[in-house]
Amino acid sequence: MEKDKDIKSIEQIKAEAEPDIEIQSLRRQADGLKGEVKKMQADYGDLKGYFHDLDNVSRHLQIPPVQILYNPVSEKRKVKSPCTAVLQWCDWHYGAIQEAQELEFMEGSFSPEILEDRITQLSSDFMKWVEVLRSGYNIEELAIIDVGDNISGDIHDELKITNAFPTPVQAFKCGVFKGAAICSLAQYFKKVTVHFLVPDNHSRLTKKPQAKQSGFNSHNYTVGHVTDLVCKEQPNVDFNIYYSYTKAVSVSTRMYLLTHGHGIKGWSGFPYYGAERFVSREALVRLHEPEYNRFHKCLMGHFHAPLWHPWFWIGGSGSGTDSYDRQAGRRSKPIQTAWIVHPKKGEFNMTEFELKK
Repeated sequence: MEKDKDIKSIEQIKAEAEPDIEIQSLRRQADGLKGEVKKMQADYGDLKGYFHDLDNVSRHLQIPPVQILYNPVSEKRKVKSPCTAVLQWCDWHYGAIQEAQELEFMEGSFSPEILEDRITQLSSDFMKWVEVLRSGYNIEELAIIDVGDNISGDIHDELKITNAFPTPVQAFKCGVFKGAAICSLAQYFKKVTVHFLVPDNHSRLTKKPQAKQSGFNSHNYTVGHVTDLVCKEQPNVDFNIYYSYTKAVSVSTRMYLLTHGHGIKGWSGFPYYGAERFVSREALVRLHEPEYNRFHKCLMGHFHAPLWHPWFWIGGSGSGTDSYDRQAGRRSKPIQTAWIVHPKKGEFNMTEFELKK
């Protein structure tokens, strides 16, 4: 009988073997984190595979180089200092659909076809503008500044429903069209330099904007690389892709700090205070850096209406007013901006091109 007292029941053995409730809770949390890590690794693997397949397909998109029609100004009229024309592209929202009746008396409908018509007309108007200025200035080069939101994306539920086609298709088609637009402009210049910034708002793959890997975890990565592949055969096009949140680039003798602008907080119209604080902080951070990391002005988009400020310039949008803008009481015509850089005198002739079909 004494021996029977030493024998433990199954319940006693379980009670001694099982850890206390705090350890059990920690183990459950660890198991959950392991599952999240595995899912993130699988998603990252899928994304890499998607970009790899897209890259293979895109290699067949290279178009033959266009004939260079650029002719230097005659020696009789040629000025000593060669100038650079700058064209800023931003907030095209390729893939978005906007019904005109939703906007009452404001701008009309919007679609990928309308955007392509607008940009094609922009290229024509821009070249007429350049040719007029060439009567007095030696404009040899073109710099294209692209600061993002090229596609509509699916960051809002309503966009997932109303977009013309899924987000990967938007990115692919936008890249092809953008590359063709660059090649069409390249025939009129000695050299074209494209500065393409990836991190933006509408192209992101996360619910909220991220800091790390924002230049890679984005459909704008696809837009940039497809555009680059389309332009590969064009000998006078130099295409540069940047994956950082900001990037200082050189245009002639001027340094521009590029950013999309989605990190600047604002609640009522242009965020003057937020933009000025952003530019001030960036200038302070770069105070003791080499010259190629400093800047004269900051160029951004995101706010859908052009603004010329002594410290920063904001570009327009390709879509103009949409239902979200209308609901918030905002109005913005579809506009893209351009200017000329003189190597000694800096920027002049800042122009807003209203996009028309």
